[in-house]
Amino acid sequence: MDRIKTIRNFALPSYMGIIHFILIRKRRGIFASCIMTLFFLMMNINHSKAQETVSSQVVDKISYQLFELGYWTDLIDYAEDAIVKGENFYYLQIRLGIAYYELKEYRQALYHFEKAKTLQAPDDVLNEYLYYCYIYNNQYEQALKLSKHFNKHLLDATATNHPSIIIFANIEGGTKIPSDTFYKPMYYTQTGLTFRAGRNMTAYAAYTYITQKNYYATLQQQQYYLTVNIPLAHSWLLSPAVHVLSYSFSEVNPLLSLSAASPIVAGLSAQKNYKNFKCEVRTSYSNLSNEKQYMQHIEVTHYPLSDNTIAFNSGISFLSNDSSGKNSFHTLVNVGAKYYPLKKLSLSASYLYANTKNFNEQNAYLVNNSGDETGHRINVNFDWSFSKHMSLYGIYFSETKTESYTQKAYGYNAGILGLKMIF
Repeated sequence: MDRIKTIRNFALPSYMGIIHFILIRKRRGIFASCIMTLFFLMMNINHSKAQETVSSQVVDKISYQLFELGYWTDLIDYAEDAIVKGENFYYLQIRLGIAYYELKEYRQALYHFEKAKTLQAPDDVLNEYLYYCYIYNNQYEQALKLSKHFNKHLLDATATNHPSIIIFANIEGGTKIPSDTFYKPMYYTQTGLTFRAGRNMTAYAAYTYITQKNYYATLQQQQYYLTVNIPLAHSWLLSPAVHVLSYSFSEVNPLLSLSAASPIVAGLSAQKNYKNFKCEVRTSYSNLSNEKQYMQHIEVTHYPLSDNTIAFNSGISFLSNDSSGKNSFHTLVNVGAKYYPLKKLSLSASYLYANTKNFNEQNAYLVNNSGDETGHRINVNFDWSFSKHMSLYGIYFSETKTESYTQKAYGYNAGILGLKMIF
């Protein structure tokens, strides 16, 4: 899609501007050093106040000329150096943002576009670039929020005049195979829907069904999950969530006493994006297995390349269990990485160390309510967008478990395959 390139019309640079431009292209030569000395001698003749005015004009003109010529790397060097020296204004931030955008460094571009927005009321040029930066940085709710202020021309240009109510739907299924015949395989299905909840909020609702036949009974479990994503200022995203489980047992071993239950997990997540980092803080309450659990989690994701092709994340959780008046405290650690070898294909892997039971993950989306402890887990995922409106994804994970009564160690290998339909 074409971008509006003309920010302002300027006259040709003054002689001082030309000197600065020479320095940009030949800054390391002896000739450049001589010109630099001559330039500063001329500048020192002027009064200090007049000097500041001329300096601002020079930065304006030279940054614009570099912008017009498409020298994006030189523009970044020059503009950032000027900002460090105290020269900063609306159009300089926009040009700097566009330079990063043209180099596909969308996180850095977003930072400077948001800076420009704090200096002056945004125009159509800034709003359009901001919108696409939010999209390319997976901040869909922020893009929706911004589009509320678009005029008809910009709504048509970004195709946001009639946004779809349904964003995507997914269906997936899989099985968990135990390493010991002590347990039987678990079978899992889920269907979910992401939709707009208002003009700038989104929500995700999912239904899950699980069944597993074991030595003590046959488990049937249904789960209902809902989360709402609320965009706030400065790239903050607030996400309350609730997960309700309903399970029952049949063919119960007469030596055991098991009953149906409907535990609940309530979570709250706050995310903040800043340049090449994303920070998330989560808190949750649950009453899994008739115990009260309080969980706090902090996670940091780093994007070493601003085009988001690589991401590394690490997090730590603090879990407090309250069972029969006895408190226990556990620390959980997770690390992971995601890579896009192709534009439409992502690969990811993660590792979790838990060594506990009755915990949740991903803002109450994943619930571990087994009576057996989870030791550690290794995940490998892929997501392939094979068409404009369809993607295929798969998950494989291996985890270790400890049986709660006999303390017997065993494990699970699981596979999940899913289909996502994008509207």
